[in-house]
Amino acid sequence: MPVDIKKAANISPGTGVPTAEELAEINKFTRRELAAEEVYTFSVVLCDNEIDRDCEQFVPEALKKLAELFAGKSGGYNHSGNAHEQVMRIYDAAAQAHDVKQNSVGEPYVRLQAKAYLLRGKENEKLINAIDAGIRKEVSVSCAVRGVTCSICGKPPSVDGGCTHMRGKEYDGKLCYRILSDPSDAYEFSFVMVPAQPAAGVTKSKSPGGEEIDEMEETNLTEQEIREKYPEVVTAIEKAAGDAAAAAAVTEERARLKGIQSLASKAEPEMAEEAMFGETACDKATFAVRVLEAMKDDGKAALEAMEKAGEAAAKVKAAGNHGDVPGTPGGAEELSAQDIADIEKAAMAFNKENGRATKCT
Repeated sequence: MPVDIKKAANISPGTGVPTAEELAEINKFTRRELAAEEVYTFSVVLCDNEIDRDCEQFVPEALKKLAELFAGKSGGYNHSGNAHEQVMRIYDAAAQAHDVKQNSVGEPYVRLQAKAYLLRGKENEKLINAIDAGIRKEVSVSCAVRGVTCSICGKPPSVDGGCTHMRGKEYDGKLCYRILSDPSDAYEFSFVMVPAQPAAGVTKSKSPGGEEIDEMEETNLTEQEIREKYPEVVTAIEKAAGDAAAAAAVTEERARLKGIQSLASKAEPEMAEEAMFGETACDKATFAVRVLEAMKDDGKAALEAMEKAGEAAAKVKAAGNHGDVPGTPGGAEELSAQDIADIEKAAMAFNKENGRATKCT
């Protein structure tokens, strides 16, 4: 029974523009003839014959067979199987052997190199920019193989009378890993976060400047290298991020001002103005606390003023009980200036308490 396998690799930007020959290959998979300016192309190493993080290895013959099976297969995100995320398609694939490079077990290095395309346009603009900037890079392939054997004993694992060795463990100094052979089907490839085969990566035959690049060159670029090679792409991405941040800040500030305005009727205009634009500007929640504290302070002041006014009124009453009229010859002493001020203050405080709160700092 075939075993389903998922393997990961990397991508990096290609020239993006198909040649006449490449466009002819692409149009074999389309319902109408596409023009070169309608498509974006890139190269990707789908997998190789290196021992990967899963302690598994494709044999060269398996890679050759997979090249045939992957031609025409589509690509998306995270192996979701969702047709809405089907954004790219492989139009060519081939197993490539390196004359000098070897894998970790001393065998000639072989990798499965593929070429893929997607449509240009608003819908895929962000994806194309991310590929060119080296952000969208890792991909994973999904396929099925019939042959899975142990590198130590050559037997299939987990079968009666078969291999009992554990992959990833060493036996007499030799690493145990699974050897994958005889592919029966190729399903799709997807963008992922963590590749199983970190050494594989997409290469390009020419750089954006036109210089020739070694097909086996690794393309794990640093941030500085990305900035130097693709300044326009980086600038566009950073501008988009800055615009998004600015828009979010404007939305947040509008919400803050609207929240304070909803409580402004409960406070003096100066107090609301300070909360919105002053040195102690704050959010709605903090402003609400200030309003409550102001109302509490005003209520306390009003009670104190009323008590003093009551004392002053008692003096007036006492003078009247003795038949004297304050302020007239022969009468009791006139009310003091402080008594009059206390009465006026009590009246003002009463009005405020029954109207709206005063300013609070």
